[in-house]
Amino acid sequence: SRALRAEQEARPDLMSTSVVDNLVTGEAVSYAILRMTEGTEFCGLWGGSTLPAWRRRGLYRALVSHRASRALDVAPLARVDTSPDSRPILVRLGLHPVADTRPYVLAASNEGPAGSSDAALPLGTDVPV
Repeated sequence: SRALRAEQEARPDLMSTSVVDNLVTGEAVSYAILRMTEGTEFCGLWGGSTLPAWRRRGLYRALVSHRASRALDVAPLARVDTSPDSRPILVRLGLHPVADTRPYVLAASNEGPAGSSDAALPLGTDVPV
């Protein structure tokens, strides 16, 4: 996205992109992002996507290894949101899960579940506490 590209251009020391290209066609077949969190021991391993025709060739594993080795001295704690397909690869590479997240989808309307007085609020709405 434009926002990620602008962030990378502004702070290349905190965000880098790794891309694997098909040498014959020049097509990007796998990519991943390493995002350091300034002032902490945390990094984020973002992206990690490989085109279906190029899967099962070790590209995702190589990109995880590459990013982890770059981050290890500065940020030994990594945040990674994974699919069920990626988790075994990360574990085999030595990453240890310490927590899980649960994604939620914001409803398109402001109506809560049937029979509920709760309503989904548009992003950016101030909620009194």
